Amino acid sequence: MILGCCSIVVLASLLLLSAELPAGTAGDTSSWGFSLDNLDRTCKPCDDFYEFAMGGWMKANPIPPEYSTWGTFTRLRDNNLTALHTILEAATKSTATPGSNEQKISDFYSSCMDTSAIEAAGLKPIAGDLATLMPSTTARRWTRKLPAFRGKAQA
Repeated sequence: MILGCCSIVVLASLLLLSAELPAGTAGDTSSWGFSLDNLDRTCKPCDDFYEFAMGGWMKANPIPPEYSTWGTFTRLRDNNLTALHTILEAATKSTATPGSNEQKISDFYSSCMDTSAIEAAGLKPIAGDLATLMPSTTARRWTRKLPAFRGKAQA
């Protein structure tokens, strides 16, 4: 959830921040398109077209041990996460103008990463909301209280 929230803020801030992205990320177009290196020319296309079309790529890109699958979209996701992390870390190290979007992004990301403070706070930040919901023991009571709780959470 925290990573999702941070990702949304960062994606919105990409237009606001002018950080340089590492090679192989959104700003690098040298690796886009079709590459003949992906072909496995040792396999006849009529025998196994998938192996012919993807064999070179599969040999050059084995599945890393920490993944159950591996493909171009997994690499794209990893590259995006690296770019987002680079932007967030740069924002935390900058001296942004108070009240600016960059300063807000920095504060939000820093608060997400301050696990000591999060652990110390425990359930205190949501204690009022829990007190509202916990006395409700039946499904009927929950269904009456949840809409009000959701509206409060979205505000």
